[in-house]
Amino acid sequence: MSTGYGAIPLIQHEGPNSSSSGNHADNLVMVHPALKRGHSFCGGCCDMRRAVIIVDCIMIGMLLLDILGVAVLGSEQVDDDNLAQMIADIPTRRLCTIFILEIICCAIAIFGALRYSVYPVFVGLGLYVVAAMMSLFIFNVAGILISVLFAYPHAVFIQEVRVGVMRPETYDSNERQSCCCA
Repeated sequence: MSTGYGAIPLIQHEGPNSSSSGNHADNLVMVHPALKRGHSFCGGCCDMRRAVIIVDCIMIGMLLLDILGVAVLGSEQVDDDNLAQMIADIPTRRLCTIFILEIICCAIAIFGALRYSVYPVFVGLGLYVVAAMMSLFIFNVAGILISVLFAYPHAVFIQEVRVGVMRPETYDSNERQSCCCA
């Protein structure tokens, strides 16, 4: 169980000398860092499974703030007639519905990452690909960058699960990596 970036991971040793006394620390052996086959996100901050969970949690937080902003803005009474018309033209119910659907997609992707399942993570990847395409269509550079940055761990996680690098059996021993989060 790696304790952070740069730490040598420890794995459970089940050899003939492993004790059954229940003392977990007696059964740990060091694993050479070269055995880690999975990719690291943000320069070694965390593994791809953790990255999928983190970016989707960040996105859920941003979407909840969007819902709050639309709800507050929609109920705001303003003196400026032009601003009041712009606020009235916002399709509040439609935007909130879209935001809730995006939250559901992120939750499905988190579930997939927790279960090492590629199909639910594809849902999250699809969300970010569509968001990137929409941002590209309206020339929103920040939206493109965020969507691509958030899609990246999903795509790499799916690839790692498919080739057998990211599995429940190897996660704690080789692939688990975190510098600060969870």
